[in-house]
Amino acid sequence: MSREHDPLQYRIEPLADEHNRTAFSCGVEALDRYLHRQGGQDVSKHVAAAFVITPDGETVAGFYTLSAHVLNLGDLPDNVAKKLPRYPNVPATLLGRLADSTDFRGRGISELLLLDAFRRVLANTQEVGSAVLVVDAKDERAREFYLRHDFIRLPSQPNRFFYTVKTIEKLFEPKQRRKGGVTSAGISVLRALRIGLRRVTKKGPRYLSISGLGNFCEHALDKMSIGLPKSYISEIVGAARVTKRARRFARALSVAPSS
Repeated sequence: MSREHDPLQYRIEPLADEHNRTAFSCGVEALDRYLHRQGGQDVSKHVAAAFVITPDGETVAGFYTLSAHVLNLGDLPDNVAKKLPRYPNVPATLLGRLADSTDFRGRGISELLLLDAFRRVLANTQEVGSAVLVVDAKDERAREFYLRHDFIRLPSQPNRFFYTVKTIEKLFEPKQRRKGGVTSAGISVLRALRIGLRRVTKKGPRYLSISGLGNFCEHALDKMSIGLPKSYISEIVGAARVTKRARRFARALSVAPSS
């Protein structure tokens, strides 16, 4: 597998026939089998919506799925449940599967997929209500991933985690409503993305500030739905309100990883 892809050329789009599903491998057989055999059927039968991140419109670097779900109000921690209406069931969205290809590890693929899922869930609540994003962790690596992003474990189900849509909403608040450029609710997610992007360039961890990363993420998500043009770096440097260190990191992102 070639690793020559420009890390800024990834785009996230709905799963389609042109995506090479059979070549995808994340190291978890159940997730690989799902994308190879079941994902397309779930999409066609409206059981789930599947999205892939791709550098070229064909190669699948990662994927995730979303579907409607419901939670019992009593399954949520008391401090969360008391902030919701006292209906017996809570409308939710299920992040059924999220996986990155072993060929693209260390490039922040999972973090970009998660942020894109956050964005879609928040946008969808304008038409179909959903108070909580729910995910089932398949293994210890997945559990660590979601805990690192501040997902909360359901007390009665140790492998099930949730993230409130209210918290997602705070993450994507307009800049003018923020203090310091990034909401406090989004700090941990942005820090995790910085960790995920660590091996994009050897200088990554030292040259990116939290506030600069906030701008970077916003700009990246804006571009993700239409693809990332070659002028992306100049737009980041010229238009985003980032620190000097973040500008240097943005330029460094145009260099493909050496390992």
